[in-house]
Amino acid sequence: MTSLERIAGGNGTYGIDDTTQVVRPFEMVQVNADTVISELTYSGGANALTALNLGTTTWGAGKIIAAPMGKEFRSITLTSGSVLIS
Repeated sequence: MTSLERIAGGNGTYGIDDTTQVVRPFEMVQVNADTVISELTYSGGANALTALNLGTTTWGAGKIIAAPMGKEFRSITLTSGSVLIS
C-alpha cells in the first residue's frame, strides 16, 4: 500500500463499539469515544500494545494510533469505548 492509500484509508473503514475481538487487516485506529484497548496485534501475531509502549490505558476521543510503516495490525479487542479502524 502506498503512503497516500494508507492516509486515505485504503483498507476501508470498520466501526467497533463492543468487546468482541475483530480480526482483519488495518493500519490505523481512530478513537471516537474514551476507549480502553485490551488487545492489539500485528499481522505476525506480536503484541502491538507492548511494541508501541501503549499499555492498556484510556485513550481519549480524537486520538489516532497508526501501525509503523511496513507493518499492519491484524486484530483488536476493546474493553470499552468506540473506534474506527482502517
